[in-house]
Amino acid sequence: MRIDMLSRLENIRGRLHLDRILGWVVVLLAASIPVSVFADNLLLVIMLLVLPLYWKDLVGQVRWNSAVRVGFPLFSLLFVLVWYGNGTIGYSVDILLKYVDLMLIPFFVVAMTLPNVRWRAEYAFLLCSGSILVLSYMLKLGIIHQQPWMWYGAEEFGGSIFRHYLVQNFLMAYAVYLAMLKARHAETAYARWGWRLFVLLGLVNIFGVVIGRTGQIVMLVLLLWFVLSSTRFTKLNYRWKVWGGLGLAFVLVLFPIIVERLAPDSAFNKRFSLALVEATTWRPGVMDESSVGARLGFYYRSLELFKESPIIGYGTGGFQSAYASKGSVSGTEKNLANPHNQYLLIAVQAGIIGVAALLWLFIAAWKHCRSVTSAYDRSAGLGLLLAIMVDGLFNSPLLDHTDGLFFAYMFALWISGEVDEGRSA
Repeated sequence: MRIDMLSRLENIRGRLHLDRILGWVVVLLAASIPVSVFADNLLLVIMLLVLPLYWKDLVGQVRWNSAVRVGFPLFSLLFVLVWYGNGTIGYSVDILLKYVDLMLIPFFVVAMTLPNVRWRAEYAFLLCSGSILVLSYMLKLGIIHQQPWMWYGAEEFGGSIFRHYLVQNFLMAYAVYLAMLKARHAETAYARWGWRLFVLLGLVNIFGVVIGRTGQIVMLVLLLWFVLSSTRFTKLNYRWKVWGGLGLAFVLVLFPIIVERLAPDSAFNKRFSLALVEATTWRPGVMDESSVGARLGFYYRSLELFKESPIIGYGTGGFQSAYASKGSVSGTEKNLANPHNQYLLIAVQAGIIGVAALLWLFIAAWKHCRSVTSAYDRSAGLGLLLAIMVDGLFNSPLLDHTDGLFFAYMFALWISGEVDEGRSA
C-alpha cells in the first residue's frame, strides 16, 4: 500500500512537471528575498502546496540528515514556552511563527537537490543584488528619483531601493562576500576581474552610500574572515599567523580613522561618528532616544530581566510585557517587542536554556558547513553563519522575516551539496 502510494505521488509529479515548477519557484525565491515580503510569502505558499508530493524526500531528509534539524531544538523550546510566562497565547503564537523559517530548512534542501536549482538560486540572488547595486548608484547620482515601487525612504536614506537600509546593507554585504569567493575560485581572468568589479562597487556602496551600520560591521567581519580563511594565510607558520592577525586587527582599528581622512562625507564616517557620540553620552536609566543610546538602554534593561529569571525566562512572547513592567524611560521603548539583540531576546524569553539552544544551533550549523566537500560552498556557508551571528548582536535576525528566511534558505543551499564526513569537527 505504502509503495503504491509513493509510486502514485511520483507519477503525479512527473505528469505535472512538478520538479521543474518547484525548482523555479525556489530559484525565484532567492531573487525575491531582497525585494519583496509579499513576493517571497507568495512563493513560499506555492512551495509548501507542492512539497507534500515530496513527502518521502522530506521524511528522508529529517530522519537521516542532521544538518536540516539544527533549528529544531530552539523552535521546540519556544513552542513549549508558548504555554508558559506572562504573554498572551495569541501574541506568543505569533512570535513563535516568526521562527518557523528554521523549520523550512528540510523543505529547502529537498528543493535544492533538484537538477540545476542550486546554481540557479545562487546566481538569482547575485543577479538581484547586482541590479539593486546599479539602481542604488543611479538613485544616489540623481539619474533616477524616488518611485512608487521603491522603499518609501529610498532617496532620503541614500540608496536603499526595495528594503530598509539595514536589510539592504546586510544582504549586500553577503552578496559582496560571495563575489569575493567567486573571484578567488574563478577559472578565467575575465571572470575574476568581473567579480572583482562587483566587489569594488559593492564595498563603495556599503561604506560610502547606504547608511546601514549593521551591514558595514558584517562586511568588515566577512573581509577579515575572507583573509584568515584563505589558503595563503592558513599555510603560514604559527609566528607569521600571529603577526598577520595582529596586523589585520591594527588595520581594522585604524579603518574609521582612514575613512575619516579620505572620505569624510561617506555614509560610514557619518554613521560611525554619530554612533561614537551617542555611545559615549549614554547613561543607564537616563532618557535617550538616539539610535545607539536607545539600544544600549534596551540591552541594559534586558540584562536586568535576565538576572531576575535566568533559567527559563519569561516565556515565548513574554519579552514585551516583561519589559513594559519595568516602566518606560523613553518613547522608543513603548511597546518594545525585542531588544534588537537576538541573544538577549532569547535570554529574556527562554533563559539560559534558550541561549544554549541558540548557541547549539550556530555550533551545529558551523560543524555541518565545515563538512561540505566543495571549498567554495564551505566558505560560503561559514561566512553566512558569521554574518547572521554578528547581525544578532545588533538586531534579532531569526525573529525578522527577511533575515530569518534568508538564513534558512542560504544555509539549505550550502549544505545540500556533497558532504565529506571526515571534515566535520
